[in-house]
Amino acid sequence: HAAASDLDAPVRKRIFAGYLFAGCDIGRVDVLVDLARELGLDATETKTVLDVDRYGEDVAEARRTASEAGVRTTPTLALGTHLLEGFHDEAGLRTFLGTRRPP
Repeated sequence: HAAASDLDAPVRKRIFAGYLFAGCDIGRVDVLVDLARELGLDATETKTVLDVDRYGEDVAEARRTASEAGVRTTPTLALGTHLLEGFHDEAGLRTFLGTRRPP
């Protein structure tokens, strides 16, 4: 739905940040609608898309692909063939990503 409005990347980032940093329950339709609205998607259309599971087959395919790549739980970050599962602090994430905090 977000990709059709060229908002795929911002919506994914907002959902990721909401889940990891703000504790948003992204399994709730109303939470996802609010996040989508913040980025300019129409709330009514977004709710309809989620309620009727318009992209259910796409989601199922994404799950299959993730499972084949070794993803067993959320959150999981993938970097090449390396996976980082679960919640980690900033230092752990930076280590995994191979970056350091700027001075």
